[in-house]
Amino acid sequence: MINNENLDMIYEDVLNDRELTTKELNNYGFNSKDLKALIDDRTLVRIKRGIYTLGSVDKLFRYGKKLIRQKENDKANFCFSKCFQIDSSHRATCFQLFLINIQKKDYEEAFKYFKILYHSDNDEFINKNNHFYLYLLSMITELPENYRNYAKYLNYEDFKIDDVSDDDLQNKIRFSSYRQKFFSALKQLNDLTNQKGSSNTSLVLIRYLINQAIDVQVENRDKVLNFIKQKEYEKVREFYKELSNKRNLSIIDEYILTLTNDLLDITASKKIPVKKIFSTNNLYEAIKGNNYELALKLVLDNNKRMNVDDESNALFLLLEEIINVCEEIKDKSLEKEVKEEKVINKEDDFVDINKVLSDSGVHSSNDGVKDFYEFLILNLTKISLL
Repeated sequence: MINNENLDMIYEDVLNDRELTTKELNNYGFNSKDLKALIDDRTLVRIKRGIYTLGSVDKLFRYGKKLIRQKENDKANFCFSKCFQIDSSHRATCFQLFLINIQKKDYEEAFKYFKILYHSDNDEFINKNNHFYLYLLSMITELPENYRNYAKYLNYEDFKIDDVSDDDLQNKIRFSSYRQKFFSALKQLNDLTNQKGSSNTSLVLIRYLINQAIDVQVENRDKVLNFIKQKEYEKVREFYKELSNKRNLSIIDEYILTLTNDLLDITASKKIPVKKIFSTNNLYEAIKGNNYELALKLVLDNNKRMNVDDESNALFLLLEEIINVCEEIKDKSLEKEVKEEKVINKEDDFVDINKVLSDSGVHSSNDGVKDFYEFLILNLTKISLL
């Protein structure tokens, strides 16, 4: 008699590398009629008289999924590895092992299975999913060389999906991820999961990838923020230069880099960029237009609205520092102008004195002229002291 219990015994034998013999199968409760039925539906294949093997990994794979439902995760993972050993092209097995290694953050091992997934199917929906997984992975880890350049040029259209019932929410998640707004993507994923349930393995994988992308993004932002607080602006520039070689920067990272470059250029040249924008509600337009005061006001307004601490905002710190540096440049320029004006005034005094002395005549014995000379000498002394 064929039932789930004795079928599970077959799968346990496969996992333990035990030989499937007629004697053992009879002990599990299979008679000759049952064995013929198992051979007909490709559960078993007769290798030779009295010896059998699995016909395909489909049912062994389903046994692995059953083990997951029973919370026997380690045993389930071993079962999937056995499926891969038997048939390395089995797509469902490769996806499951890909997911397992993403969970463990073993990306090198994960790409071993992703390679098979990526090249094994021409279905448009599956391909778009694969593009999305690859894009998210590019946000998390350094991709293998054969994917690196391709992933850098992926855009939203490469993983936007159509003709599915939940494509609107799916595409919101993908668009937010493309813009590297991963917290928004996670919220949208929660909304979709509430509709579909949490058993969809593709959504489970996407959740792991988005959460890991958030972790990396937060770690990178903290590193940059620390550089800025320590006024190590060259390190900020080098960090983003290295990161941009691996993947595209988010819009906020681009403007952190823009302000860092502006700050370094202003400090080195002692020249304040000319304002190109005088009124806008768009922060990035204000930054591009060199209106740092307006940009700072917009950042402060946004921080207050979003309840964000100013000191934890890289844009705020950079804008504040740029404004301070510009004020110092203005003060020094004004100080220089005042000094130059004083020098000019002194030169004028000496010219006037020389003219008076020449006109009055230095050899005069008149007492009034003598008093005038004393007056001039006293003022010359004062000018000298100044």
